[in-house]
Amino acid sequence: MNYGIFICLIALTNQLLVDHVCSCEQLQSQEDCNIGIKQCLWGDISCNTIQCQSFDGKTEQECIDFIGCAINDVGNCRPFSDCVDYHVKDPQQCETKWPTCVAGTNIIDGKYECIEKGDDNTYYVCNKIEDKGLCTADSVQNQAAIKQADGQVCDWIIEDNVGKCIAYDPNKCSNIISKSKCDLYNCRWDSEKEECSEPYCIEITDKTKCTYLRGDQTGTFQICQWENEQCQDALDTSFLTKDNCLKNTFYSASWNGTNCNLCQNDGFSTLLSIVIMIILIL
Repeated sequence: MNYGIFICLIALTNQLLVDHVCSCEQLQSQEDCNIGIKQCLWGDISCNTIQCQSFDGKTEQECIDFIGCAINDVGNCRPFSDCVDYHVKDPQQCETKWPTCVAGTNIIDGKYECIEKGDDNTYYVCNKIEDKGLCTADSVQNQAAIKQADGQVCDWIIEDNVGKCIAYDPNKCSNIISKSKCDLYNCRWDSEKEECSEPYCIEITDKTKCTYLRGDQTGTFQICQWENEQCQDALDTSFLTKDNCLKNTFYSASWNGTNCNLCQNDGFSTLLSIVIMIILIL
């Protein structure tokens, strides 16, 4: 059997996939609650969510010290929404709203409208592009991909010996058609098949990195386990300890005193902003 196919068969068997993270209220130990110190606060016996609005009337610094909070245009401390929702007199203030916000060129009532860093608000219609360098963003300075207004990215494909620009949703590894975009979205590129897929636990050779990997769909994560001197797909979370339960499951499980249990999806997680910040740092 081809080794690549063998890896694929193993990797697609019994994956433990998670698609949400724990809310503060689901963190059952003070140690786990303290990891979310900028979002969570340990009470006498439980972990509780810190509400942004509790900082109304206080300084902007006190508001933004808590991850996910920002002062809106009417001066209230509320959960961060979107860069373009904020307008500032000083261009440098956009970054205080969120690390990826910068001042744009649009000025409204004497204030700069914030925009997403690296986003010049230029959108394309992929199938109208005839230049390969533009389609793949190879000829676009400081940009790894160009996109349509619907969020799909452009990429170049050869069909019947004719090249053309197409659009696809990059949030699913198996949709991606080029190595550059596959690498960009932290997926796995098979050079032999020229296909993109989710990465495999079994390919991790460093025990310290055998924790979790992204799944095929953005926002899903597969849990890995080091066993028999190799990294494998985890079947459950029973092998995790008090010290690594939360972190090694991408914040999707919490220690209850005796076991590591996956948190139930409550539809919203206040730790999500912490996860986003970790991704930005990495």
